[in-house]
Amino acid sequence: METQEERIKYTEAENNYYKGVVYRSVNMLEWMMAGPEFHTVAAFDGDELVGSVMCCEVETLVQEKDEESMLPLKSMGYSFPVKLELFSKDIQ
Repeated sequence: METQEERIKYTEAENNYYKGVVYRSVNMLEWMMAGPEFHTVAAFDGDELVGSVMCCEVETLVQEKDEESMLPLKSMGYSFPVKLELFSKDIQ
């Protein structure tokens, strides 16, 4: 959510979804987004908000060779400092 318009749209969609149970303002959203400990991920289907997550820490697991899957994550600021090697062995 880079622009004020996107934040207003997000806040309206969230308030519409919760229908008065929870109220969020654009100011509250911006305050939450400004903190280093909060990350916001929102999913839209066209103009419709279909999912939203606000959390303190986000981790993801992606195969290192799958550059196509890593591109969107890198564009959101993810880095991949840890590389894991997974091994398996059939036991009979």
